[in-house]
Amino acid sequence: MGISPDELTKKVTTSTHSGPDEDDNHLPSSPSDVPLSGTGALYILCAMAASPVLFQNSGSTISSETALPDYTLVVNSFISDPAMGAVGTENESLLDAVFFLGFYTLHTKPQITPANNGEFNNCLQRLSMLSAKLPSPTLRYHAHRLASTLLHLHPSEDVRLAYVKDTLEHCPYENLKGSAVGWLKDEILAACPDEKPEGENGPNVSIFATPAVIEVLAPYLWPEIQGTPHTAADYNAFQTLQIYYLALLNLLYLLISNTVIANNLHISRFIHDITTTFLVPLMEEASHFEAALLAGDLDYGNEEDGDARIAEMRLLTMNCGQVMEKIK
Repeated sequence: MGISPDELTKKVTTSTHSGPDEDDNHLPSSPSDVPLSGTGALYILCAMAASPVLFQNSGSTISSETALPDYTLVVNSFISDPAMGAVGTENESLLDAVFFLGFYTLHTKPQITPANNGEFNNCLQRLSMLSAKLPSPTLRYHAHRLASTLLHLHPSEDVRLAYVKDTLEHCPYENLKGSAVGWLKDEILAACPDEKPEGENGPNVSIFATPAVIEVLAPYLWPEIQGTPHTAADYNAFQTLQIYYLALLNLLYLLISNTVIANNLHISRFIHDITTTFLVPLMEEASHFEAALLAGDLDYGNEEDGDARIAEMRLLTMNCGQVMEKIK
């Protein structure tokens, strides 16, 4: 087609998510007057990247690093702004192309140099929202993996910590808060490898290997849980938080059971407050709701739904017990 990868890259990183041009006063009069659309450029770029593998050919391919786009700009060009409320309404073929180009770019050039932190945060917000709202579980997973990988690859740990904190503090989706807990867990594990001498400090130590990360995030990681009258409305509100609570318990278990992490982050300083304001109240609430479901005091629909809801509360209670046993 006579279009170079660099031309396509420029188009996909400067396109706008505003739909086709509907200006009838500027209709093309010949094929050569038809402009290359951003979506078309994206599909062609993906085809160039995939063709060597799919067709074992050496035709038009993306062969130079200069042709690989700043992926944050690609996402921000084709995925709607979350503030507009349209994230997740994109065509599945478009999403598939955006995700493919992301995985290809990160596989070929596994480092990122975002244009600026604003573009980077906007990209993560779009991918995170897709991971929460898309109806397809496969596409949700792809969006989650891309968001997680991009966040971990950002060269500034201050940016990474700020994004985790912002998600925990302001995100209205509990499953995304659970994802943020997972991001934090990955950062802590990367900053505290088992072979690193315990208590090692120095000018280059990561903030994720110090108590500062817990001090900054503790109000959002282990929220104070208040007792409720255990009505149906209380149960529904509690159930929506289950994924988030399980993620928090998983993180807490790691912080307590891993000796290197526990020592580096001085977890013992925080255990009393976490236990009294979060862990014990959470276990009591889950136990109360489990008992209410077993006694038939809460309406849960058919028997199969009831068994599933009872199992959910039992799982929370069991995980709380495992964490408390480790604390002892």
